[in-house]
Amino acid sequence: MKKIISKTKFVLLLVTVMMLISVAGSFAMMGGGGMGGGGMMNNAGGFGMMDGMAGTPVVDADGTAYIISMLPSATPGTVPSARSFVSNLIAVTTSGQTLKMSVSGLMSRPVIDGDVLISTVSLPDMSDYSIMGNEGITTQQSSIFWLQLPMTSSSVPTAVKMDGRFASSPVIANNMIYVTTTNFGNGMMQGNDVFGNMFPNYTPGSKSKSYLYIFNMDGSLVSKTVLQ
Repeated sequence: MKKIISKTKFVLLLVTVMMLISVAGSFAMMGGGGMGGGGMMNNAGGFGMMDGMAGTPVVDADGTAYIISMLPSATPGTVPSARSFVSNLIAVTTSGQTLKMSVSGLMSRPVIDGDVLISTVSLPDMSDYSIMGNEGITTQQSSIFWLQLPMTSSSVPTAVKMDGRFASSPVIANNMIYVTTTNFGNGMMQGNDVFGNMFPNYTPGSKSKSYLYIFNMDGSLVSKTVLQ
């Protein structure tokens, strides 16, 4: 009887130890010890493939996935400009075919409405687009663009200019598009490790402002509100 009790206790102890090891491994994975060392559960909104929603595919009705990748091309610490980054919009079909469209600046995670892809670009080069409107009055601007799907090798996005050098991802609600823009780069790029590492000392001017833009789906302006 004593031997049976001893074996039972040993088995229970072994199971308990294994469970503790498993739980510890799970916390390590979520806390930064996961794939790529970046923390698989960290969705901070950065632009790296393993750091935030920008690397998350957006899927069209025909199954084509659209993914944003970004390449920094400026010396860290310099004042960020349209030449500081190149963003690639990569279309991947279900059969594995790929097509890439590149623009200067930081492209946000897009949204798809019907057969149109909509995204914003911070620090843009306006020559990358067919400009259909300017809804800003300053020289420090970002862009929101509309791209007809499916994307082709000759696709050129149609864009509207907005005040504020840095733009949020677009949000569609009530059949309208909402975008926040700002000249406070660090505030808009919180969680973006690439931006923070390249421009750790970037500070906006004393007259920097932030805005909320609301557009109709065709790009016409509903309203523009100064937030600060």
